[in-house]
Amino acid sequence: EPKTFRKVVRNGFGISMLLNLVVMAACFMTFGAGSLGLILNNYSADDLLASVARLLFGVSIVFTFPLAFAGAKDGLRRLEASFFKVPKEQRIVAFPLALITALALVLDDVGLVISLGGALMGSAVIYILPALMLLKADKSTLVKSKLEDNKVLPGIMIALGLVSAALGVVTSF
Repeated sequence: EPKTFRKVVRNGFGISMLLNLVVMAACFMTFGAGSLGLILNNYSADDLLASVARLLFGVSIVFTFPLAFAGAKDGLRRLEASFFKVPKEQRIVAFPLALITALALVLDDVGLVISLGGALMGSAVIYILPALMLLKADKSTLVKSKLEDNKVLPGIMIALGLVSAALGVVTSF
């Protein structure tokens, strides 16, 4: 039922947001402006509980990565099909994994990765992708309105998203 679904989604996101805000506030109150990107790295290497938390964090990444990568593989498969006649599964999997592994070996600051990802993906999801979907939508399924044929507003949203992404990338460094 849509009403129940909306209620569950609203409550789930609300609780998740509240929990994240509480954790962020507690970490900031504990470590201040000197907090590292991965908050667990602020704790001593001799702290047993922090070491266990780091281990569990690593385990959660290892076991959830395939779930997130499955969606990316579908997109990469379609993208590769536009460049090559026959997409190769090895190329679809090996290149992104090699890139991710190389970045993991070179980068020490998890905060940089998180802020770049947030700047680029956040701007895309909030501003750019919805505007592109509106521009590409089948006009027969849209509710008739004065703005239906207007391409200016989605263009402004795309421009705002690009500016937001650029500013986010600049401030990440």
